[in-house]
Amino acid sequence: MSLAELPPGNGRQPKDFRILFLYPNIQMCALMPTGVALLSAVLKREGFTVDLFDCTFYKTPLTSNYPFYHVSLRPVDWDEKGVRFYETDLVADFQKKVDEFSPDLIAVSVVENTYFIGLHLVRSLRRRIPTVFGGVFATYAPEKIIQEDAVDFVCRGEGEEAMLELCLRLCRGLPVEETRNFFVKSDGHIHQNFIRPTLDVNTLPFPDFELF
Repeated sequence: MSLAELPPGNGRQPKDFRILFLYPNIQMCALMPTGVALLSAVLKREGFTVDLFDCTFYKTPLTSNYPFYHVSLRPVDWDEKGVRFYETDLVADFQKKVDEFSPDLIAVSVVENTYFIGLHLVRSLRRRIPTVFGGVFATYAPEKIIQEDAVDFVCRGEGEEAMLELCLRLCRGLPVEETRNFFVKSDGHIHQNFIRPTLDVNTLPFPDFELF
């Protein structure tokens, strides 16, 4: 079934469905992720409400970078660049963001060395919110991630069309168990779906780097 063939369902409008992206980056370890920016652009194009919690500028034991990067790079005056690091409680700040934004879905993009940061944060929430993990590590280890109690969906491969379909189905109150690209946990059963054909990149909007 194509996205155009999805029935309207009995759910809400996209503008009333809120997706919070969690980017559990190790401090200063990576640039703005194009994947998350693309997903945000695709979802916003369809009218969804999107926000972000970014761990990149947190100085905490959970996200501290390895010290070797100081050896190979010239010192940078971050104040001069307008960059402010956070030394507040990462878990408390994430909970506050969730309380304020009140997401219907939390979407976590992870590679291998950020997976446990993302998992720790979603486990720390005071209430369960539907959660999807995606990214490189999710593509290669979906069987591991879907076993976690805090995880409902795991997206493998390209996420732009897959995430849009998942969000449309959730928003419209439609079944999600057979959504391609996803491992879906439902009623104690794990549904393992095939990966859809690759996308034509020319159909995608410009990445939403303003999210960062």
